[in-house]
Amino acid sequence: MSKLTNALPNPADDECIRCYLVRVGDAFSCDGTLRAVSLFRERTAPNDSDLVSKVKNAGIFCDCEFRMNNARVVDDAQRAPQGHLICSATTHPESVAGCANWAECGS
Repeated sequence: MSKLTNALPNPADDECIRCYLVRVGDAFSCDGTLRAVSLFRERTAPNDSDLVSKVKNAGIFCDCEFRMNNARVVDDAQRAPQGHLICSATTHPESVAGCANWAECGS
């Protein structure tokens, strides 16, 4: 694992990939890779060894593209007083789906 990946925070327990990428993206600039997606997969969905390939096959090649193009925050998303998203947690611990804060683009 690279030093850059080691600098990223770990996903919180039951945090969905989309909330994780927003949290990481707010603190770290994009380096043009899927380092946060890779770390999420490694820490929360180790059995989904094809995740990065699936993301690239969908035309997404960096963490910020995943954040911006994959889904949108719903109007009634859970937020902290400071405006930060509060992940409503995934229903399956090893899921890479978003929580209830998110809707697929076009929905």
